[in-house]
Amino acid sequence: MSQHGSIDTYDFSETLELDPESDLKLLQPVVFELTVIKMRHEISVHMQNVKTVAEGRCARCLDSIKLNIEIPEATRQFLVDLPEHQYDEDEHPLFVDKKHNTIDLYTPLCEEILLHFPSIPLCSVGCKGLCQRCGANLNKKDCNCDSSSLVSESPFNKLK
Repeated sequence: MSQHGSIDTYDFSETLELDPESDLKLLQPVVFELTVIKMRHEISVHMQNVKTVAEGRCARCLDSIKLNIEIPEATRQFLVDLPEHQYDEDEHPLFVDKKHNTIDLYTPLCEEILLHFPSIPLCSVGCKGLCQRCGANLNKKDCNCDSSSLVSESPFNKLK
């Protein structure tokens, strides 16, 4: 890395694995442009045009879905020289690994991808979901369950 105030730009293509307990999986490498600005006490990292394809599950019918993830810009600061007592307990600052003279982009990049994945992913806007009685995927076939009994069993009927 260069001197204070220097700006370096890189093109990245990295294969990442997200939390194994998550239903979310990345199907393609994450590609992005990286601009690194070195300052006296920190390194500012700007990730631009972050793109990948993720696979998850529809929140209604539980079918597998693929979504394009596109993040226009994300910025993080990595601290070089900041004693621990100079930040609050609820803050989790990122630090430069001075021993190896590196920064770890894995966590901030995974956070950005998760933040840009829909909180309620759907295979389509009109997804019918699963039957509440038999569990059939109503997008693929109609079931023989009596839908009127489902309405009468609603816990809100007592409020009518």
